[in-house]
Amino acid sequence: MKTMENNNTTSILASTIISRDRFNYLKTLFHQAPLSDSAIRELKTLAKKFDPKMAKWMDENKELC
Repeated sequence: MKTMENNNTTSILASTIISRDRFNYLKTLFHQAPLSDSAIRELKTLAKKFDPKMAKWMDENKELC
Protein backbone atom coordinates (compact mmCIF):
# COMPACT_ATOMS: atom_id res chain seq x y z
CA MET A 1 0.00 0.00 0.00
CA LYS A 2 2.82 2.41 0.79
CA THR A 3 4.15 2.19 -2.78
CA MET A 4 0.74 3.17 -4.14
CA GLU A 5 0.63 6.21 -1.84
CA ASN A 6 4.10 7.25 -2.97
CA ASN A 7 3.06 6.92 -6.62
CA ASN A 8 0.00 9.12 -6.03
CA THR A 9 2.08 11.72 -4.20
CA THR A 10 4.67 11.68 -6.96
CA SER A 11 2.08 12.09 -9.70
CA ILE A 12 0.38 14.96 -7.84
CA LEU A 13 3.75 16.66 -7.34
CA ALA A 14 4.68 16.18 -11.00
CA SER A 15 1.32 17.57 -12.09
CA THR A 16 1.77 20.62 -9.87
CA ILE A 17 5.26 21.23 -11.24
CA ILE A 18 4.01 20.98 -14.82
CA SER A 19 1.12 23.36 -14.05
CA ARG A 20 3.46 25.87 -12.42
CA ASP A 21 5.85 25.69 -15.37
CA ARG A 22 2.94 26.27 -17.77
CA PHE A 23 1.76 29.21 -15.64
CA ASN A 24 5.24 30.78 -15.66
CA TYR A 25 5.49 30.30 -19.43
CA LEU A 26 2.10 31.91 -20.10
CA LYS A 27 2.86 34.72 -17.65
CA THR A 28 6.07 35.49 -19.54
CA LEU A 29 4.22 35.53 -22.86
CA PHE A 30 1.46 37.71 -21.36
CA HIS A 31 4.01 40.38 -20.45
CA GLN A 32 5.56 40.31 -23.93
CA ALA A 33 2.64 40.17 -26.34
CA PRO A 34 -1.13 39.71 -26.55
CA LEU A 35 -2.34 36.16 -25.94
CA SER A 36 -5.18 34.32 -27.63
CA ASP A 37 -8.48 34.09 -25.77
CA SER A 38 -7.88 30.45 -24.87
CA ALA A 39 -4.40 31.21 -23.52
CA ILE A 40 -5.82 34.09 -21.44
CA ARG A 41 -8.48 31.76 -19.97
CA GLU A 42 -5.81 29.17 -19.14
CA LEU A 43 -3.58 31.82 -17.57
CA LYS A 44 -6.47 33.10 -15.42
CA THR A 45 -7.24 29.56 -14.25
CA LEU A 46 -3.61 28.87 -13.35
CA ALA A 47 -3.20 32.32 -11.78
CA LYS A 48 -6.03 31.56 -9.36
CA LYS A 49 -3.92 28.70 -8.02
CA PHE A 50 -0.39 30.11 -8.24
CA ASP A 51 -0.80 33.91 -8.13
CA PRO A 52 -4.16 35.06 -6.73
CA LYS A 53 -3.11 38.72 -6.92
CA MET A 54 -2.56 38.39 -10.64
CA ALA A 55 -5.90 36.62 -11.08
CA LYS A 56 -7.63 39.44 -9.22
CA TRP A 57 -5.84 42.05 -11.34
CA MET A 58 -6.86 40.22 -14.54
CA ASP A 59 -10.50 40.18 -13.41
CA GLU A 60 -10.44 43.88 -12.54
CA ASN A 61 -8.65 44.93 -15.76
CA LYS A 62 -10.35 42.86 -18.45
CA GLU A 63 -9.66 45.51 -21.07
CA LEU A 64 -5.91 44.90 -20.68
CA CYS A 65 -6.16 41.14 -21.13
